[in-house]
Amino acid sequence: MKVKHQMLLALSISSILIINYLYQSNVNIDSSFKSFANQQLVPNTSSIPLSTQTISDLVKLMQQPMSQINGGSSNCLSFDDEMINIIKNSTRVFITMPPKTAGSSIKTFAKKCRKETSETVIENWIHNPKQVREFLSRNELPKLIASHINNDATLLKLIPYITKKTPLIYIYRNEQDRLMSAIRQVVTRRICMELVKDDGTNKIPKNVTGNRCTIEQEILIDNVISPQLREIGKGAPKILTCDVYDAMKNNAANIIFVHYKQANRLQEIIAKQYCPKIKEPLHINIATEIKMKTFVELSDNSNSMSAKTKEKEYMELDDWMEHKIDVMEWALQFEKSQCQRHTKHLEDILLTCPDEMMQLSF
Repeated sequence: MKVKHQMLLALSISSILIINYLYQSNVNIDSSFKSFANQQLVPNTSSIPLSTQTISDLVKLMQQPMSQINGGSSNCLSFDDEMINIIKNSTRVFITMPPKTAGSSIKTFAKKCRKETSETVIENWIHNPKQVREFLSRNELPKLIASHINNDATLLKLIPYITKKTPLIYIYRNEQDRLMSAIRQVVTRRICMELVKDDGTNKIPKNVTGNRCTIEQEILIDNVISPQLREIGKGAPKILTCDVYDAMKNNAANIIFVHYKQANRLQEIIAKQYCPKIKEPLHINIATEIKMKTFVELSDNSNSMSAKTKEKEYMELDDWMEHKIDVMEWALQFEKSQCQRHTKHLEDILLTCPDEMMQLSF
């Protein structure tokens, strides 16, 4: 009888997986097939003694997005279950992210978790081979390593060495949202407020009066956005490349993707295991600290003589970006990874996960 129960349960699970796959693959399933599937494919399991755990596992199977990315299986993770076990069983955790994806909050948290001060930490040192070598010479190696990444080079060096004991977490944000935040950062903090003096952005023409800054539209497009200055050009298209997806596959690197809005929950889970004295997540939002109001001086598209006496028109930077962001990358022909289909698919799956967190497994 026990064998019969096990066979029925196995058939039930197989049927559920098949039906779930058809639904999530957008296969056109008519009502007659649905009725047949419900009545015939899934046998009556009322006589099977199912434990609470078994029922829970069945529910998880039905909720799991059954999809593949470059041959890898995508699995939703929960903070209160799988993620706790991943962190608990790890010896070290790597967290990487593009600029403008909650990176400042994560890195500040990691520094506090490691009990390091600003004077003892070097920002984003995992890009530098010499500093990585010096890291190995430390008497005590930190369990939490967090860093911004600007392109695929760092991931390509890291992925072959990722194991279950050293998980890699990638903080993800939609590229258009990230791009708007990056433009705001470069224009307001670097160009208008001149908070950084050593990269030349402070010399880009603008007009500052009190807490109001204006920049000409042509300068903004041609001198700032088109050349993808600083944070603008350091997004997912240059990080999640075909080489990176192939490296994940070839090295069976099970990378965890977390939506940037879940950064606080990620901190809470890590803090419980690595630094329990930190009771509240650290949230740093540079944008809220900016008091400068930034405007774009619009171009005069008229060729009439009277245009010379026409009063100049301005638009707030955020409104200007909202108006143009959907065509900006196309108009300026930003470089795109040939494998962006994987990234788009990844984002679709990530947003369907209840905790907006998933693992790509090979």
